[in-house]
Amino acid sequence: MIVAWIVALRFIPWADVTDTAKALFLFLGVFPLLNALFDVLSYAATLALMRIGLRRAGPLLWGFYDLGIALFLFLGLGATLTLILRLMNLIAGVPILDLHALFGGLHQSPGDYWWLYAMVISTILPTGVHFILSLMGLQGMCPPFIRRPIANRLRDDATTGEWMLGAFALATIWWLPFIIVGAAGWGLWQLQWFVWLVQSLASIYLFALTWLAQAIGAA
Repeated sequence: MIVAWIVALRFIPWADVTDTAKALFLFLGVFPLLNALFDVLSYAATLALMRIGLRRAGPLLWGFYDLGIALFLFLGLGATLTLILRLMNLIAGVPILDLHALFGGLHQSPGDYWWLYAMVISTILPTGVHFILSLMGLQGMCPPFIRRPIANRLRDDATTGEWMLGAFALATIWWLPFIIVGAAGWGLWQLQWFVWLVQSLASIYLFALTWLAQAIGAA
């Protein structure tokens, strides 16, 4: 595919190609492949850490490790896209994608580029699945003095009332970590300093990519 990119960039008269055709080339022939590369790396890390978490204590800890790797890959994908687009513009001799206009638009009206965020953030999706599994694994940390009475109410000879009470208690144990994490996340989002922190990190990431684009002469 890399050879195909180079051949296409060298021999297609890009100066005569419409912006729509350029967009189709990028969104069908370039971006999905680059994104897939980082998705595979994220998926591999997720599978490896999930297997470790299933065999060891502290499943949530391995979920956080996975989150750290996913964020690192997230940063790497943004940098790689910037470098690849710069190289493609150089090989083609004309801008396939105007990075100067792209980064200018990201700074001025970031909400208009939701498609770019969706593509880049897809790298974190396998990690999201792992984090859900980690939360489910927390039920194994429930102390025995709570688990045993519930198990007794789910025995074969239990009455209907015991079954219903046991099923309700078991469902509570499985869902409680999700409720706690969800409530904690909602509570943090109500704090101005947390929102400011998230926005600041996003701004730093954007400025870092802008700096990289300027350093390689792309913006």
